[in-house]
Amino acid sequence: LDEADEMLKIGFQQQLNEITGNLPREKQMMLFSATVPTWVKELANKTMKSPVMLDLVGDSKLKCSETVRHVAVMTPDWMRTRILADLLTYYGSTKKAKSIIFVPTKREASRLAGSEELKSTSVEIHGDITQARRESALGGFKSGLYRNLVATDVAARGLDIPLVDIVVQIQFPEGKTGGADEYIHRSGRTGRAGKSGTSILLYTPEQGGALGRLEKEIGVKFEKVSAPSTEA
Repeated sequence: LDEADEMLKIGFQQQLNEITGNLPREKQMMLFSATVPTWVKELANKTMKSPVMLDLVGDSKLKCSETVRHVAVMTPDWMRTRILADLLTYYGSTKKAKSIIFVPTKREASRLAGSEELKSTSVEIHGDITQARRESALGGFKSGLYRNLVATDVAARGLDIPLVDIVVQIQFPEGKTGGADEYIHRSGRTGRAGKSGTSILLYTPEQGGALGRLEKEIGVKFEKVSAPSTEA
């Protein structure tokens, strides 16, 4: 089960029980996750026989990939779409640069992907689109037809998309750990297989304190930069 913490958190426990209930008694079960909260460990002990934990992070304060550059841009909510377009142009130094843009809702995904600034280069993926549209969107993104994939968290779970150059979170992550787990999952979409990548977080002036707490939790010091302008 990949992305174990998120899959179980959003309510797939019953389906998991049905699947495991139809498997042979002798089987191998493996859970993979960038974060392993206590409740996931407790669940593993209940559903698995003598589970063994392999921790590739350990006590390291750095919870994110060392190949990822972490950038924080302060911006008011009403300027996010315009600033996002400038950020993608500025940090995507080549026209082939691929970006995943994480949004909080399906409505926001549709709005952003259809915005005047992004509609020619972007495609959306969320829970309301059909499987055919989903496959078409992913195929277009992987082939380079679209440079930007606008996605909700749930829709992006389990996707194997290599060579993503930029991850953008247009809204400050929220969760029991102050958004740390969510940030780690999302930023981990870039900088894979030894490649470098850039993770960009947009935050409002009121979220400066939360940003400092997030830095401590994930062991990363953000590069705090002003929004770039691509106008001549």
